[in-house]
Amino acid sequence: FFVIPVANSKGEGLQVSNRNYKEIPASEFEEETDEEQDANPNVRRSKRRRFPPLAYWKNERVLYEANNETGANAEIFGEMPVVSGILTAEPTPYKKRKRTTRLSDKEHDKDEDRKNKAKTDYTTKPFNSSKLRKKYNFGDGQVMNVWNEAIRQVEERKICAFTEDLKGHELPATKREKGESKVFGLAAQAFNVATDPSTCLPGYITGNLVLPPRGIKDAEGVGICAQAFTVGDCQPNSVEIAIADPEVNGGKFEPNSAQRRLLTKGEMFHVPPGNIYRIENHSRKVACTLYWTIIKPFKRRSEE
Repeated sequence: FFVIPVANSKGEGLQVSNRNYKEIPASEFEEETDEEQDANPNVRRSKRRRFPPLAYWKNERVLYEANNETGANAEIFGEMPVVSGILTAEPTPYKKRKRTTRLSDKEHDKDEDRKNKAKTDYTTKPFNSSKLRKKYNFGDGQVMNVWNEAIRQVEERKICAFTEDLKGHELPATKREKGESKVFGLAAQAFNVATDPSTCLPGYITGNLVLPPRGIKDAEGVGICAQAFTVGDCQPNSVEIAIADPEVNGGKFEPNSAQRRLLTKGEMFHVPPGNIYRIENHSRKVACTLYWTIIKPFKRRSEE
């Protein structure tokens, strides 16, 4: 047997299993005694056992068994089956059903708005800055008023570099090995701060590098500068950084001896002075963006 869930009309929920039955022996239903008959002499009642009404739609029924009487009663009843008890149904097991309320058109629209907000990708949707702009003074240009430690006075200087202003230029073409990709990267410069000989402040250059799918930045030495990179958007583990082994071939870049690592978004690397490095985007589908900084050494006037 198996149960087909059916909703109860009384709102009790869905039936989760078959109901159980309980067998009650006939002996629990007493016959009317002689004392009860004497108390009501004018009322004629049968001495048969009385059973409660049975719910036939729940499969409640009278149970019979073979006649086990002896003596005169055995001759009277013969082979006729006698009542042994009744089978009664226990309460049907139900599982509570969650009640749903019908929303009005206005409430339905609000509910849809809440669902749409939950699906919004806030990594691409611009932040609403209207309240902040009312509270504080926000500008939109690249220039800000800052202190210049080298000349020890206030000046206006380019402080911000916005994406739309960073125009990438294709890296110089070089001869590549057989089997290497022919795709070149695009480099853009954001800031170029010169070293000031009159102070101990170093100079630096910053910008970004975009490598299209299978793009390569060919091997290049950093000279006496140091260069640091941060990996931006890319396919995970697709960005290769290779550093020439300084103990092989005089430190020149050799593909077979180069030290290689695969990086992903958010990871960083730097190239110390006097080393040669190479970068390759191995992804065939996703471009890679890297953010770089070249730190220029401090030079005393006597060294110039």
